[in-house]
Amino acid sequence: MAASRASALRRVARVLLLLLVLGLSAQPVLANGGTIQLADQPAGPYAVTVFTSPSPIRVGTVDVSVLVKRGQSEDLVLDAQVMVTAEPIDHQGAGGTFEATHDQATNKLFYAANVSLPTPGRWKLTVQIAGREGSGAVDFTVDVSPALLGMTPVELTCAAIPVLGLVALIFVRWLKGLGKKTTSDVRPHEGAGEEVRPPHKTRAAPEAGD
Repeated sequence: MAASRASALRRVARVLLLLLVLGLSAQPVLANGGTIQLADQPAGPYAVTVFTSPSPIRVGTVDVSVLVKRGQSEDLVLDAQVMVTAEPIDHQGAGGTFEATHDQATNKLFYAANVSLPTPGRWKLTVQIAGREGSGAVDFTVDVSPALLGMTPVELTCAAIPVLGLVALIFVRWLKGLGKKTTSDVRPHEGAGEEVRPPHKTRAAPEAGD
């Protein structure tokens, strides 16, 4: 019973380790969701919904996901060209323009862009849409926090992988040692299984003169 419990714990540890590796190796962006910045905002002939992630936004790369609909209808526009421009407000920072595409999105109904925000402070993001119905643009502002521990999310993830991997390895080795100890505890006791014979009865010697 104890041996099976230790075996189950080892299996759970392996699954947790696998999930940890998969989670750390995944991109921290491309969420296609997150914080809603704009909801059905008119942009020329389009209605635009914009999400950003992660939340809060920190120095580094932010995912900007855009859903484009035709006017006030629920028809999605999937063949437009979508560009996202980032500009710092009242502080120094290298802005830029980034193309949002379906290929960069997990949900292919979205256009997604990996936008670089290299400095903390307020930024203005402008989403420009061009398609067969015409063109339009919307903009919004975001506050960018300093990088956690002075590192971007990607750098922080890379730094955490060796540490967490070492902790997981120590945990798995501890479970293996627990399994060996449990196995030794359930060994049969000495003498177990031996045939038990009834005690031999000796006949009393006859008395003299009988």
